[in-house]
Amino acid sequence: MSAYNKPFDLQSVSSLLRVFISFRRVEADREYEDALTVAGVDGSRAGHAARALHMLAHPKRSI
Repeated sequence: MSAYNKPFDLQSVSSLLRVFISFRRVEADREYEDALTVAGVDGSRAGHAARALHMLAHPKRSI
């Protein structure tokens, strides 16, 4: 039986979704951090501020 004929494994799909969501959160943090760096905030402070902005923008999500 080829891999294409097997039914979806919900745990695998769930794991892939978690990885994708985590990746998108990291990308969002990087976008915030880049914007803050351009605005003149230094590296480590930009990272902390980016996470804070992300949490404010998405209060129900944890990073």
